[in-house]
Amino acid sequence: MGARGRSGTSPSRRLGTEMVIAAFASLGAGAIHIAAGPDHFTEWRLAGVFFYALGAFQAAWAVLALRGGGRWTVATGVIGTVGALGTWAASRTVGMPMGPAAGQVEEIGRADATAALLQVVILFALVSWVIRRGRGFGSALTAVLVAGVMAAGTAQVTVPAVRAALEHSHAHGTGEESGPHEHEHDDHDEDGHDDGTAPETPTDPTEPSTGAEDDGEPAPSTPPTPEEPHEDDGHEH
Repeated sequence: MGARGRSGTSPSRRLGTEMVIAAFASLGAGAIHIAAGPDHFTEWRLAGVFFYALGAFQAAWAVLALRGGGRWTVATGVIGTVGALGTWAASRTVGMPMGPAAGQVEEIGRADATAALLQVVILFALVSWVIRRGRGFGSALTAVLVAGVMAAGTAQVTVPAVRAALEHSHAHGTGEESGPHEHEHDDHDEDGHDDGTAPETPTDPTEPSTGAEDDGEPAPSTPPTPEEPHEDDGHEH
């Protein structure tokens, strides 16, 4: 009867608040890592594969945790989270030891900072779960309420970070493609054919300007020839 009673314990009594917090934080961090995958895959394929794999691991681990995972689930969660945080800290302090950007310190952005914060929450939650010896919820209603609050809070934090990661990936891709087009546009500007108008004909600065041109009347090219006087033939005019 005792063994049957332990095996029939509901998941809500095995989960506990800490495990729910860790699970939803892991879902958020996994979503951010998957969203950042395309950008890193473009720079270095191995880095992109790492981000995709890390995001998939964190999502799968969250599902196992919500199903009432035990010590093995906690152990794998701690190991994976510590490894991810260590890799992020190294890339932001001394740079990665390999890859095309080896030794270059990366800047801290909104997406990676949010993912790091969520992973810190995972660690604290799992350590608290171990200290409290895996105490579960007193009722299923409490479990549902805690899960709802965590889902809403995680979504509010994760969605902007995912959007920032996707925008950074899109900007990185379009920036490389727009380079040749900009040079072509500059070449057209230098030829004077960018707007379809012909260049203006330069005027000779040595030509004198007349007031007639300003009034819209053509200026005479040569002065008028004076008329010759007529001989007086006796006729009255």
